Amino acid sequence: MQSRSQRARPMRRRLSQRLIEALERRLTPAGAPVLLSEFMADNRTILADEDGAFSDWIELENISDSPVNLDGWGLTDDPVDAHKWELPNVILPVGGSLTVFASGKDRAVAGSELHTNFQLDVTGEYLALTPPESDVSATAFDPEFPAQLADISFGTLAQTAEPAEFVDAETPAQFTPGAEALGNGWVSTTFDDSAWVTGSQGVGYAIEQQGEVSLAPVIGLNVDAQLRGQNASGYVRLPFAFDGIPEMESLTLSVRYDAGFVAYLNGVEIARRNAPANVQWDSTATEERLNAAAIVEEQI
Repeated sequence: MQSRSQRARPMRRRLSQRLIEALERRLTPAGAPVLLSEFMADNRTILADEDGAFSDWIELENISDSPVNLDGWGLTDDPVDAHKWELPNVILPVGGSLTVFASGKDRAVAGSELHTNFQLDVTGEYLALTPPESDVSATAFDPEFPAQLADISFGTLAQTAEPAEFVDAETPAQFTPGAEALGNGWVSTTFDDSAWVTGSQGVGYAIEQQGEVSLAPVIGLNVDAQLRGQNASGYVRLPFAFDGIPEMESLTLSVRYDAGFVAYLNGVEIARRNAPANVQWDSTATEERLNAAAIVEEQI
């Protein structure tokens, strides 16, 4: 299922078989030395704790040029309780990282494996890291991180990261209406889409204007004739290539959509919004969106 209007920057899978997706992180005005850099809310096979359980986990990273004592730093899934669980006296070296299991087991002994007193909600929730004696978060997924996939981690970009855009507004889009005969082969890098319709992003059509908000200004390839009254879903391919980009830590998907979509990178699902669990070639979105929301880019 694809959106009526869409522009995307794709993401890639790390060698560790984790997928890092960028989400806005909020820092204190002066900057914070420690970042909540990554978490996994549906850990099934990636990392076992000392009990042999595959608990949720959170990774902290020292992005400063000095060691940081984490004593009193708070982790929380509650926006009104910044220090729901506090770290013990642990020194995080320059460039170092620390894994804390979000298992609900509440273990905070320095030198031992650390476990928060809460677990992560795979459907999405608030998550934050806060410095000692402060209620202002160093990193916050606010109001909440999106629904997560099994064994796929979610992360943030370091402030020093240099962005590289692989798919921009000028990248041509290839489109065809959803078709049962295509199966799932159309998401492959080797799929021949030469017979598909080619045009500018975004891809979609506008059938009504809600108040003064219209989708027309963000539609480059109008597919009204191919979709309206014929199929609820369409397939869009955005080709890209790169060479020599060093050690990417995370990538961002920027998308406008109405009313839902599923995004793939080289055949691997990387994001979805308002899509049924078992997506078919003619699936419809699980929710409608107002045009005012659809014309705003979401960063995933």
